[in-house]
Order: sequence, then structure tokens, then C-alpha cells
Amino acid sequence: MAYSSPKWHLQEADAEEIFTVTELNRRIKALLEGEFPPVWIRGEISNFRRQHSGHAYFTLKDDGGQISAVLFRGNAKQVNIDLHDGQEILALGEISVYEPRGTCQIIVRHAIESGEGQLQAEYERLKKQLAQEGLFAREIKKPLPALPRHIGLITSASGAAAKDFLRILKRRQWKGKVTLLPVLVQGRGAAPDIAETLDWANKSGRFDLLVVTRGGGSLEDLWAFNEEQTVRAIAASYLPVISAVGHEIDTTLADLAADHRAETPSGAAETISSLFLEWQNSVVDAGNRLAEQMRYRQESLRATLETFRLQLRNHSPEQKIENASLRLDDLQNRMERSLQEHLTINRQTLRQNFHKLSQQNPESYLSFEKRRLPDLQQTLQRLVYYRLEKKSDQLREKGSTLKSMDIQQILRRGFSIVTDAEGKILTRAKALSPGQLVNLRLPDGQAVAEIKELAEVKPFPENE
Repeated sequence: MAYSSPKWHLQEADAEEIFTVTELNRRIKALLEGEFPPVWIRGEISNFRRQHSGHAYFTLKDDGGQISAVLFRGNAKQVNIDLHDGQEILALGEISVYEPRGTCQIIVRHAIESGEGQLQAEYERLKKQLAQEGLFAREIKKPLPALPRHIGLITSASGAAAKDFLRILKRRQWKGKVTLLPVLVQGRGAAPDIAETLDWANKSGRFDLLVVTRGGGSLEDLWAFNEEQTVRAIAASYLPVISAVGHEIDTTLADLAADHRAETPSGAAETISSLFLEWQNSVVDAGNRLAEQMRYRQESLRATLETFRLQLRNHSPEQKIENASLRLDDLQNRMERSLQEHLTINRQTLRQNFHKLSQQNPESYLSFEKRRLPDLQQTLQRLVYYRLEKKSDQLREKGSTLKSMDIQQILRRGFSIVTDAEGKILTRAKALSPGQLVNLRLPDGQAVAEIKELAEVKPFPENE
């Protein structure tokens, strides 16, 4: 379809079909990263640069194209080759898009030299095949001898592996014999040499343990220990085999087929000497325990002998006489102490009884009572005086009460006594009647009065 002008295209386009640069890069990134799983890619390194952060940036190219690559610091630690310009490598990584620039790149997770890629594929193929045959099965592994007397060391006569192995054994004071069986450990002819030496060592009947070892290197350097001939020879050995090839990160097929895998030649020596040291320590501990038991037994027998010696001495006539003399002296001392204590008690009892008798003497009692008599007389006088004073007060109080109740005293306070003609005291107004004659007794005499009339007068309140 052709458009008349860009302006028409902008006017006719659906707004949802317009992307910002960021949105477009994000869509491309999501599409590529979702479409491509991690892939192996072969190419030549160019423009290689390593940042202070530890990340590495470079370009992978071939005759027809190129792609940017980044190797982050964490992944760079796992790469065992020195990357540089002009080097052809196999890189395992993930396709990604760097959005700020819109550039396609590969995030490298691992890298090996291009030649190693073919070896790695052969390694995986042979590993799978031999595993299916059961050459690596755990149940066929033979236990290592605890105290090997003679070790066959299969390695290069000029390599550092043998020196490291022997140095560790010497430092840890391992006792035994080591025979170096020199072989090629790299290049053409190394695998047959190793296999023949293993076969000869098994048939010789000289050895208790075989150690196959060499130092570290690339996959190609270690390839003799991945070849089928070497692996089958190790698996077929009826003598226990320790494989110590390369460094910690290297795992060869020889390691998988061996009865025990050590990470380094030094590690193999430590494994062997550790078993020796364990037994040596066990022997030392047993010797110490035996010596301790012997010392304990000697001390026990010495104590028993001393007991018998004392018993024999105690039963001798001389000892019996001495014991009897000691007992006689002891009894005499106890008798003297007993008599002295008895006399002391009797004296104390006598003093106590004398004191009690003195207290019961009539003269003492009379003398004491005479001394008390003046005090008792004074006390009696005080009590009589107090009693008289109290009775006088009571008498005066009762006299005052009696005096206040005298009829004359009542009349003097304004009262009078009303009686009828017969002399009966009248205390109620209702007992009176008009015309009645009554007698009135006053303080200074008497009078006769006639009742004219009765008036209602509110009575005085009565005392409760």
C-alpha cells in the first residue's frame, strides 16, 4: 500500500499502533528473550574490554556478522580461559536487548575455547555411555585400605603432582612405602600408557593401593584421563584406586570410575594419611589407656600390699602389747576424768543445796519480813487515809442530795402543798371542785382556800 504523504499516514493511523522508542525496544526485548532459550554461539572476540567493576564487554564476529556480548563479573569467575581479541570461543548465553540503545546482545554465562567445545561434547557422550554400562555405580566402589603398606603412584615423573603428594605424606609422618610408576599424563599415547601401568600394578601383587594423579590444566590437557581406555582400566582394577586429577573444579571420567576421588594430589595424600592418623591415634589412645590401666593396677596392688603389711603388723605380739599399753593408759585417763567430773558435779550440787537451805532458814525469813514491816505500815496508813477520804466524799455527796430533797427546801423554791380536808395531798386539777376548801402549806405557814372555779391550764410536761 502506498500513502500520499506522511501527514496522511499520521492522520489515518490508529493511535494504538503508535509506539514510543522505549515501548518498541521493550516489545522487541520481550519477544527475543521469550523466543530464544540459552544458546551456544561460536565467534571471534574483538573490541574486548574489562571494566573496573569486573564486567567484560566484547564483540563476537564471524565472516558474515557480529553481535555485542557482555560477561558479568559473577559469570567471569567461572570462565577458566583468558579472553582476548582474536580468540575464537564457544559462548553459552541468552539473547537480550539493551533498551537504552536498542541494541541486540548476548549475555554470556560460560565460555570455552572453540576446540574445547568438541572435546566437551565427546566428554558428555562417553560419560553417558559408560554410566549406562555401570562403570560409575556406587555399589561397585571398593573401600580404601585403612593402613596401606605399599602405594603405587601413577603419574608423571617430572610433574609437581608427585612432589605435592609425597610432601604431604612426609609432613603428616605417614609410615609406608610409595613407588612412583611414571607414565605420560598428556598427549598422544598417554591413555595406553596409563592403562598398561594400571594392569601391570594389579598383576604385580606388590601394592595395596593405587593413586592416579596429575596437576591441573585445560580440558585438552586432561583429556588422557577422559579417554575410554583409561576409564575402563581404572574400573577393571581389583586394587582400590584413588583418582586425583586436576584442581577442585575439574572432574574427569577417571574421577568418576575410581573408588575414591580426591580434588588434588595433596587431597589424595591427606585422605590416605588421615586414615593412617586415625589408626595411629587409635593405637596411641589404646597405648595410653593400657598405660593408665597398668598404673591403676599397680596402685591398686600397692594399696593392697600396704593393707596386708598393716594387718600383719597389727597382729604381731609386739603390736598387741603396744596396743594394750595404749588402751590401759586410755582407760586410766578416762577413769581420772570421770572421777574429776563426778567430784565437780557433787560440789555444784552441794553448793546449790546449801543455797536452798539458806533461803529456807526461819531467821532469814523473819529478818526479811521485819525489813518489810515499815513499808507495809506506811502502805496500810495510805490505804486507810485514802479510804476515809473517799467515804467522806461519798457522805458529803449523799448529804447534799438528801438536803436537796427536804420539803422545806422545796417550798422555799416557790412550791406549795395542797391537801383536802382530810390531809390528802392533791396532785391533779381534776380532783378539785368549785366550792371545795383546801389547805395550802407554804414555807412560813398554812392557809385555807376555797375553789371558786376551775380553769383549763395546759399541764407542765412530764419528765420521761
